[in-house]
Amino acid sequence: MRKKNSLDVLYECFEEHHTEIIHLRQELACVVSCGMMYDPDICQDLQAESVLWKNVFYLLIQYYRNSITNSNSDSVKATLSQQLEEHLGEGISFYNMLIRQIQKRYKVNYKHHTTGHNRSQVLALLLLHKLFLWIGDLYRYLSQTRDTDEWGQARNYYLLAQTLAPRNPRPYHQLALLGKY
Repeated sequence: MRKKNSLDVLYECFEEHHTEIIHLRQELACVVSCGMMYDPDICQDLQAESVLWKNVFYLLIQYYRNSITNSNSDSVKATLSQQLEEHLGEGISFYNMLIRQIQKRYKVNYKHHTTGHNRSQVLALLLLHKLFLWIGDLYRYLSQTRDTDEWGQARNYYLLAQTLAPRNPRPYHQLALLGKY
């Protein structure tokens, strides 16, 4: 008998408690995004936006992708692919809504960012940089899931991230990833 690894246990737990996990993810997203609206310094110190990305979106994306790869059933793969597409769409909508809220709350505009911002506005622009990267990732995963060559949306968000923090290498890395497809 094969010993279960931690990923197997995670899959079993997810399948058994799917509804509760989805609910907890939504609550975590709400709490963290509210924190971003009210105290950018604490969110920066705690890397709240990274916790949000990893625990609310990325881990589930990895779960779906691994499950699709490891499944032997076409119908299961189709169902998982549909669920993954829904999850990616929810993530894209969530992050776009969060971007609008951050711009409104901190009175920043990523299209016309200039110098002379206060600390909260600078932190908000850095946060927008990260959110653009993650939306780009969501669009990239969506294109992979649909098995298409439509990388334009991902590219646009990576370029937006690049304009907000041109010295950060991550947008360049993500753009290079698109070149591999």
